[in-house]
Amino acid sequence: MEFVRDIYIKNFQCKLYSNNGMSDMEGDKDLIYMSDVMNNSIQSKDDITFKFNTALTTTECLSKGISTTAKLSNVINMDSNSSLGRIQNKYTDTSGYAEELYINDYYLEYN
Repeated sequence: MEFVRDIYIKNFQCKLYSNNGMSDMEGDKDLIYMSDVMNNSIQSKDDITFKFNTALTTTECLSKGISTTAKLSNVINMDSNSSLGRIQNKYTDTSGYAEELYINDYYLEYN
């Protein structure tokens, strides 16, 4: 292999099979995080999207009406090989999902 410069792979496929948490929910909804504070002046901030997000448990998905299909953008903890759930913000001493903490911190910063 010392003289090999490139290796090309043709027709590569990766398939993911799942029982979807034994759920057969039709369709899919997006989970949207927003502040619950009511102000007279509301400025929409809909240009923020997350390329990575927190994995919800099957129970959380079903309670929120979100399908339990495999998501390709969930963050995992490589040490434990498990999905990243609730995290602790040691600065503010609060816990929650990263997206929830972001919305809260963003609101507090710009309010």
